[in-house]
Amino acid sequence: MQFQNALSNLLQYHRRQVPGAPPGVLGIFGRLQTLEELTTALLEDSRVLRLDGVAIEKLQLCYQLEQHQRNAIGPHLSPKETIIEYNRRLTQSPYQGGPVVNNVGASFYMGPSKPLAGWDLVRPALQLSVRSALMNGCLAGIVDPGNDEKEFRRAVELIEEAWKMWPNVDGATRGRTLEETFLRGIKVLLGESVARSYGLRPTSPDAQRKKLKELRAIGQWLVDSFNRSPKPPNANQVRDDADPWWNTYYAHYVSPLVCGHAFIAYYHTQMGMDWFEGEEQKESLRRGAEEYATAAGWMSPDDPDRVTRIWTAVFSLFNSGKAYYKSDFAACLEMGDNAKEWTMPFFGERFGIEEGHMGQKAGMAALGMDQPPIDGGDTLVITKVMRDVWATRISKYGEKEKSVGGTQIWGALGRGIVADLEADGLA
Repeated sequence: MQFQNALSNLLQYHRRQVPGAPPGVLGIFGRLQTLEELTTALLEDSRVLRLDGVAIEKLQLCYQLEQHQRNAIGPHLSPKETIIEYNRRLTQSPYQGGPVVNNVGASFYMGPSKPLAGWDLVRPALQLSVRSALMNGCLAGIVDPGNDEKEFRRAVELIEEAWKMWPNVDGATRGRTLEETFLRGIKVLLGESVARSYGLRPTSPDAQRKKLKELRAIGQWLVDSFNRSPKPPNANQVRDDADPWWNTYYAHYVSPLVCGHAFIAYYHTQMGMDWFEGEEQKESLRRGAEEYATAAGWMSPDDPDRVTRIWTAVFSLFNSGKAYYKSDFAACLEMGDNAKEWTMPFFGERFGIEEGHMGQKAGMAALGMDQPPIDGGDTLVITKVMRDVWATRISKYGEKEKSVGGTQIWGALGRGIVADLEADGLA
């Protein structure tokens, strides 16, 4: 809904005659803050992004209007140079000029504006620099695949350079884009672009391994960030059932943590499949399975990516050559089938469960084999990892069971599946 509202505002951008100007003088009319609304929605869930040719043209008008109003620095300067320039502006004379916004009519006219100085001058421009890079990255993912990584990296580096320059300036003064939760969202997008680059645009062996190591570093930063600050200031945003839980806690705390574990898992699984050998390969794949299971445990029951994480955990553990329980794999497969009725009403066919997933195939192959010897207490149980996470979310972080959904997920398993788990001591 948030993205649709922002898109509606974007589509209202247009050019027309500027009132009081000579005939033929056209101005851009639209609602300022539209780029902020778009990027805020994308950070909550980038899967909502839908822009056709008309919307992309309107976005260019939005950029022009915002740039004219904010006097932001573009990509001609490096992130470090950009922040140095913004720091210089903090002490310059008040800025006069530019359009004045009529917030009621969502239009603007040219005329004298209130002089701006200090953070009132720098904050809007800096936020536009960051949000423009973020939006450009999302847009490149549609029209110029492969160039999104550069834009997301610029957005990340702008924030990190700003932190270095102004470590003691409070968040209310610096603005939303310099908050740690904002950086989490952009790091997620950067990590996803690095993973796509590894899978779709392979380069030299050294460069491929470097991508995986960077992805692991991004994932670890996201996990560490959550551990430093696991809850929003308002505890009700963790306990509430509706919008505050989803739009604040899940979007800016849980979801980046999920991606952090998934990025670490991707590193271990791909290193195991593509680069390691022998015992190192086995251990890496097992670690990948555990990290994917941890990511799945943190995810909402109706998120289709949760099933992908579970099945990839099955794939990694099966291919590790380490011990596993067939009953555990059977439960993981059934969780994928059960999730379809929860995900389709919200995500539809575009984000439906992937049939024929490699983990699904691995799990089915395992079920057709004899139970391998169990390696004592060292045997990884994917469902146990998830159940432990569910319990921790409630006991340590204060989430409601309804939001976590563990009872719902476990309760949907068939009696035969549960009986087999009980027989193995896993239920």
